[in-house]
Amino acid sequence: MDKKRIYLWIQAALCTLIAVILSVSAIRIYLNGIAYRADGHPTAWIYTPEVVGKALIPVIPFFIVSCLMTLMAWVFQIRDENQDKPAPFEGKISYEPEDGNNPIFRKRLRLGLLVLAVLFILIGIFNGSMKDVLIKAINVCSECIGLG
Repeated sequence: MDKKRIYLWIQAALCTLIAVILSVSAIRIYLNGIAYRADGHPTAWIYTPEVVGKALIPVIPFFIVSCLMTLMAWVFQIRDENQDKPAPFEGKISYEPEDGNNPIFRKRLRLGLLVLAVLFILIGIFNGSMKDVLIKAINVCSECIGLG
C-alpha cells in the first residue's frame, strides 16, 4: 500500500469514528432525558443546548483533525485515483427473484413488512408517542378547526 492509500484509510476511519461518537452521544442524551422524565419531570425537554453542547465536547478534537486532514489532502492533492471511474458492473439489476413472479416470496415479504409495521406501532405506543399524537390532534381540533 502506498502512502496516499494509507492516508485515505486513516481519514475514512476518522470520519467513521466521528459518526459513531455522535450516534452514541445522541442515544445517551435520549436515554438520560427519558430517565429524567421518568423521575417526575414529564414536561422536561430532552435536547437542551447545554446538554447537546456538553455531548459534543468529545467530538471537537476529532472534527478538527479531520478538517485539517481534508485541507492537507486538498493542498497536496491526495485523492483516490478510482473515485471518478464508474463502478465495475456485470449482469443485470433486478429487484425480482430469479424466477420472476414468485407468489411465496411476495407473501413472505408482505408478512415481514406487516410484522415490522406492527412492531414499530407497538414501540410507539409503549414509549408514549401515542399520547403525544392524541394531545396534538385534540389541540388541532379545538384550537384551529374550532371543534369542541
